Amino acid sequence: MADKSELKETLTGGCVCGAVRFAWTPTIRFKSYACHCTDCQTRSGASFAVQQLALESDFSAVGDMVEGGYIQPSGAHARLFACPKCQSRIYGANNARPGLIIIRAGTFDHSKSIVPDVHLWVRSKQPWITLPPGTEVMDTQPESGEGWTRLVMPDLSK
Repeated sequence: MADKSELKETLTGGCVCGAVRFAWTPTIRFKSYACHCTDCQTRSGASFAVQQLALESDFSAVGDMVEGGYIQPSGAHARLFACPKCQSRIYGANNARPGLIIIRAGTFDHSKSIVPDVHLWVRSKQPWITLPPGTEVMDTQPESGEGWTRLVMPDLSK
C-alpha cells in the first residue's frame, strides 16, 4: 500500500502488443486485491487475478478497445475492456459500483508495485497457494457497497 506521498503518482500501462496505453493518476489510491474466485481463474487462465480498484475519472486510455460483458453471480452486469488486436484485458466495470473501474494489475508497466493488500474468495483459491502471513483475507467478498468501501479504502492516518 502506498503512503500519502505516493497517492498521486501516475502509473502507466498497456496491452501486450502496445496498441492500447493507459495512465492512472489516483486521487484516491484504493487498496489492491487478489481475487481467487473461479470466474477470475477462468477468465485469466491463472490461479487468481490481482486487481486495482480506481476511480474512472482518474483513468485515461489511448487506443481502441473492444467491450465484452456478462452477468456476475451477484447479478451485477460486468463490462470488460480489452485490446482488439492482442485481446489483453485492461480493465472492467460493473453497474453495482458506478464511477469505479477495476484495472488488471498485470497491465501496469511496473506491475510489481501493485502488491495485493487483501485476498478475496480464498475459499476457492488453489490449495498450493500460500498467502503471506498477516494478509487480510475473506472467504468470499463484501456483500454491500459499504463493505467494499471499508475493504479497499486506504488508511490515510499512516
